[in-house]
Amino acid sequence: MAAAVLLEQIQTVLVVTLDDPDALNTYDGATLKALGDAWKELDRTAELRVAVLTASGTRSFCAGANLQSIAAGGFSDPPYPELAENVSVKPVLAAIEGFCLGGGMMLACGCDLRVAGESAVFGLPESRWNLPAQWLGALGRQLLPAHALELAMLGDARLPAKRLYEMGWVARVVEDGTARAT
Repeated sequence: MAAAVLLEQIQTVLVVTLDDPDALNTYDGATLKALGDAWKELDRTAELRVAVLTASGTRSFCAGANLQSIAAGGFSDPPYPELAENVSVKPVLAAIEGFCLGGGMMLACGCDLRVAGESAVFGLPESRWNLPAQWLGALGRQLLPAHALELAMLGDARLPAKRLYEMGWVARVVEDGTARAT
C-alpha cells in the first residue's frame, strides 16, 4: 500500500487528506511517515497557520491500521513508534465524516480539535479481539477516565458523534458533509 496522503495549501491552511476510501482510509507505515512529513511541512512553512486532517469520501475518516499491512510487517517493532512523530506545534483540526475506529481515533487524538459529521461513528474494535488499544492512554488524557473506559469496554460498539461531543472529545457536531468546511 503506497502512502495515500494528499496535501493542499489553501491560503494559510494545510489540508491533509487520507486518500484511500476503498480501504476505509486505513493507514500503514508509509502513510504514517507521510503524515509525519506533513506536520513537519506545516511547522517549517511560515505562511501556514493551521492544518485540517480529513479523508476522501464520506464513508470513513479512518478505520485504523491496514490489517494486510500489519500481517506483512508494514509497521515498526515495537508497533507504531511512527505515531510519536505525527505532531505539530501549530493547531491541527480533525474533520471527521463516517467511521473513526481504532487507530483512526488515535490519529484524531493527535489533533487539537475534532469536528464530526452527525453520522460519524467512533469505536475501539481492538477489544473485541482481545487486542490492546495502544492509544487508550492518549484517550485517557483527553477524556474523563470513565469515558475512556466506556470506549474501551464497549469493544466493537459504535458510538455516535453526539456521544463523543457529550464526552467533550468532539468540539462540534455538524451536518454531514460539512466537517471539512467548518
